[in-house]
Amino acid sequence: MATGTTEFFDKTLLAGTSGSTEGTYIGEVWSRYLIVQVEKKLGLANLCDRRYESDLAKGGDIIHVPDVSNLAVRTKSENTAISYETVTVTNTNITVNTIKYAAFSVEDVTAGQSMYDIRKLYMPKLSYAIEKDIDSAVASLYSGFTANSNTIGTYNTDIDEDLILLAKQKLDDGDVPASPRYLVIPPRQEAAIRKINRFTNKDYSVADFGGFAKPRPGMFMGSIHGFDIHVSTNLTATGSSVDCAAYHPEAITLVVGKKPDVREFYDMDYFALKIGALYVYGTAEMRDAYGVFIKG
Repeated sequence: MATGTTEFFDKTLLAGTSGSTEGTYIGEVWSRYLIVQVEKKLGLANLCDRRYESDLAKGGDIIHVPDVSNLAVRTKSENTAISYETVTVTNTNITVNTIKYAAFSVEDVTAGQSMYDIRKLYMPKLSYAIEKDIDSAVASLYSGFTANSNTIGTYNTDIDEDLILLAKQKLDDGDVPASPRYLVIPPRQEAAIRKINRFTNKDYSVADFGGFAKPRPGMFMGSIHGFDIHVSTNLTATGSSVDCAAYHPEAITLVVGKKPDVREFYDMDYFALKIGALYVYGTAEMRDAYGVFIKG
């Protein structure tokens, strides 16, 4: 026997009133799982010279680093006085005046009614925001390696073994210490380097080319021709053109004058917990010839 269309509960009936999309009896559920925003692979702050930080132990915002030049050798003539070197000292300055902060606030009502611990969720993101900012500041220095025509490669072209050897030659020609040396690249160039037979073939000496004999956590992927290769997803890029570098850590410096100091207080006016971190740092290129800028 046929029945009427309104003699049972269906989704149309339960859709609410006045065009509302909320069902009268059909609830909406918030998952206990979250989609956490991915984070870039960081670590460039560990690949530069950090020793100047101790110079700020008693305060200051500019560090003057004087150089020590080489002396000349002259021929001594009989019965003539010798000449003394006229030494001109220059300074390389590190200005520590980049002041940044990251902060967030959670009202009592939100904290009390939310099924999530918002403070716990966002404290790691506070740290990540700071680390990413400093990491980006270091990456921006790579394009400054221009001494002795130390700019090589072509954007959007694979880094091959010949290019790595050219970078090594550039540093060797500049009398740069053989160790440590870093090659910093994006994942796209990692894929290119993994195609180099000398890098992956176990028939080649690990002592000479590194390979995967000593895996390390983080950005490190192996070594080749004296370079420890580090893969970063936070390099300076314009579209698909990425600034890479091969360098000795003394080429650049990072000085954190004030380490991130997390503060939190309760604001009675807004019934809210406020959390923030302030930090101060500076970066500088110290030895231009100690780095090679690679267009990747």
